[in-house]
Amino acid sequence: MKPALLGSPRNVSRGAGAWLVCYDIAAPRRLARVWRAVREFGVPMQYSVFWARLDGIALNAALRAVATRIDPRADDVRFYPLPENVQIVGLGRDVLPLGVTFGDPALRRLRKPLAPTAPTG
Repeated sequence: MKPALLGSPRNVSRGAGAWLVCYDIAAPRRLARVWRAVREFGVPMQYSVFWARLDGIALNAALRAVATRIDPRADDVRFYPLPENVQIVGLGRDVLPLGVTFGDPALRRLRKPLAPTAPTG
C-alpha cells in the first residue's frame, strides 16, 4: 500500500532530518504492530508520538513499514518534518529519564532544566 502524502517532504534529499511521527490506530492489535514498527526507527516522546532522524531512504522505508501495518480507512499516521532549530516547550514529566542523553542536538533540547530550588535557612 502506497502512503498518501498530504504534502511533499521538503528536506528528504538533503540528508537526514528530524521527524515527528504521530499515530492514532483504531484497533489494539494494529496499534501494537505499528508501535513495534515505529520503535525500529524512532524514539518515543509520548504515547503514540515518536521522534526520528531519517534521510530519504530511511523515510521511505519507515513509510512502507508503517503502511503495511495500518488500515487506511480507520487509522491515521503522520510524519511531520521538524526544523533543525526547533523550539521545544514541555510541561509535566521529563521525556527522557534522568541520566539518559542522546547525541543528537534536537534530542538534547528535550531535557527540561531542573527547577531552581528555594534557598533554605
